[in-house]
Amino acid sequence: MSVAQAVLRNLFRIVDFLPAFYGVGMVAIFWSNRDQRLGDLVAGTLVVRERGAVRLRDLEAEVASASPSQGWRRQLSPELRRFVVAYAQRRRQLPAGRRAELAGQVEAALRAVLPEVVATEGALAALERLAVEA
Repeated sequence: MSVAQAVLRNLFRIVDFLPAFYGVGMVAIFWSNRDQRLGDLVAGTLVVRERGAVRLRDLEAEVASASPSQGWRRQLSPELRRFVVAYAQRRRQLPAGRRAELAGQVEAALRAVLPEVVATEGALAALERLAVEA
């Protein structure tokens, strides 16, 4: 973020909290696809949310509770697992063409995990299936 962006965001923060504009600020947050307030929209900045820390105990519990139908999860390489999780988090904002392009980039890895889905429905369908269950 540049200094100008920081100044704009903070100036509009004051406007967001003024009683007369409070409702306008709330509408802006709901209107924005990315939960941006007025300052973010004017400055061209994004809202970033950090996920909580992952504990080893939580991962062990997830592995222990995995059902046989989720056996494909164990077949995912760490790189593909990270890719699928990142895709799952952003896929609603991605245009259809970009989704297909990303699926094409990992088609070989998807074919190794879900060969029947890739063969019958395509790489994008396989990536979507993994993303939904991620």
